Amino acid sequence: MNPLSRKHVVLLVAVVVGLVLHTVLLGLFIALRVDVLVWVNIGSVALWLGAGYWLRRGRYALAAYVMFAELIAHSVVATLVLGVGLGFQFYLWPAACLVVANPSVSVRYAGVLGTVCIAVFAALELTLVEISNRYGLGGYQHWVYLGNVLFCGVALMLCIISVRVVNEYQQRQLIALATHDPLTGLFNRRYMTEHMEQLKAHADREHSHYCVALLDVDHFKRINDVYGHDIGDQVLQCIALTLKARLRSTDLLARWGGEELLIALSGTEAQRALLLMDNLRQRVAESSAIKPLCGGVTLSFGVAEYQPGESNQALIRRADAGLYRAKAQGRDQVVLEAPTSP
Repeated sequence: MNPLSRKHVVLLVAVVVGLVLHTVLLGLFIALRVDVLVWVNIGSVALWLGAGYWLRRGRYALAAYVMFAELIAHSVVATLVLGVGLGFQFYLWPAACLVVANPSVSVRYAGVLGTVCIAVFAALELTLVEISNRYGLGGYQHWVYLGNVLFCGVALMLCIISVRVVNEYQQRQLIALATHDPLTGLFNRRYMTEHMEQLKAHADREHSHYCVALLDVDHFKRINDVYGHDIGDQVLQCIALTLKARLRSTDLLARWGGEELLIALSGTEAQRALLLMDNLRQRVAESSAIKPLCGGVTLSFGVAEYQPGESNQALIRRADAGLYRAKAQGRDQVVLEAPTSP
C-alpha cells in the first residue's frame, strides 16, 4: 500500500471520526428500534470502512467523495425520519468542512458542494418539525441533540486542526526548500549571504571579529569521472555531515556552488580560524565513511578575516584567493589571505 500522504491527513482523521460516530449511532438506532436507520447505519459503517480502504490505496478523491456522500445521505435520512429535534442535520456542517478542506477536490467543486450542504441544512431546519418523541426518547431527546451538536463541533475542530497542521508542515517545507541545498541538506548560498550581512552589521556595531573559509574538494572531477556522479554526490554528503559534526553551534556551513562550501565563523579571529579549519581538514581526510566510497578525499581551504568597512563580497573574494593559493601550493592545506592594502 502507498503510505498516506501528509497533506491528506484530514481524510484519515475524517475516517477515524466517522467510524467512531457511526458505531455510536448504530447502538442508538438499535436502542430506538428504528429499523430503517439501523440498516442505513450498517451500510454507512461499510462505506466508511471502504473509504478507509481506498484512502490507504491512495485513491484520495474516491475516498473523499464516498465520505461526503455518506454524510449527506445519512444526515438527511436521519433528519427526515426523526425530525430536527435530535440534531442530525448538523452533520451537514462537517460534511461541508470535509469537502472544502479536501485537497483532492478542486476549489470550484468544493465551493459548490459546500454551498449545497449549507442549503440542505437550511431547508431541513425550515421545513421539518420535531417528530422524534414517537420513538420513546422522552427526556433523553435533549441529550441526544446535545451529543450530536457536540460531536459535530468536535469533528469540525479536528478538521480545522488537521488543515492547520498540514499548512504548517508545508510552510516549513517551503522554508527548507528556500534556504537549504537539496543534495547536502546544508544552507544554500542565498541563506548564507543573508547571514553574513547580519554578521557584518554585528561586527561593525560591536567591533567584533568574524572570518569566512571557502573550501573545495581536491580533484573532485576525478572522483566523478572514475566512480560516477552518484558516488560524487555521496562524497559531498559525507563531507557535509563530517563538517557539521565538528563545527561550533555559532558557525554556519553552506554549499556555495558545485563542490565548494563556505563556512562563516562568528566571533573568530584569523589564527583561531586557521586552527579550526586545519582540524576539519584532518577529520575529512581521515573519514572512515568516505574512504570506502573513493579511497578518501582531501580539502583545500582559503580563510579571510573581516576588516572594518569591507564588503562581504570583497571578503569572500579574499577567501577565494586564499583557496586558489592553497591549490597552487599542492592542495590539502589551509591558507590565510591577508587584507588588501588600502
